[in-house]
Amino acid sequence: MSSDLTNDNIYCYECFSFHSVALEIYYLIKKRDENRTLEIFDERIFPLHRGEVPEEYFTYDPTHKIIFKFMRTLCNAKKVEAYLVIISLVYIKRLLECANINLCPSNWKRIVFGAILLVVKFGSDVAVCNKHLCKVFEKMTVDNM
Repeated sequence: MSSDLTNDNIYCYECFSFHSVALEIYYLIKKRDENRTLEIFDERIFPLHRGEVPEEYFTYDPTHKIIFKFMRTLCNAKKVEAYLVIISLVYIKRLLECANINLCPSNWKRIVFGAILLVVKFGSDVAVCNKHLCKVFEKMTVDNM
């Protein structure tokens, strides 16, 4: 058996990394003591999606699968490598600690989006314009970003 990295092994590593980060984000949401957030991250005020978001969307914690699908959509759109997703988790944890906020149903998407945006812009060798990232979400504008 060869120890060389094959495409299948690399895919498994990337998939495992994405799932691990999504699971850690899920646990950060579950372990919160209250819904502390900042207005700029509140999806009720700055929605990422077109149309009205039902209020019950903000009362239930997202599942691990929902978090994974959201991250995977962002990362596939911009070809983000697995190691950058791990770095984005470090940025998320720093933000939560420094801003004294929690991940909760109303802010997790915008915080994850911001962390991935940060690693794409500063952690990769590819130049990315904000207007290209806005195309991933219909309602997102460069000013809103």
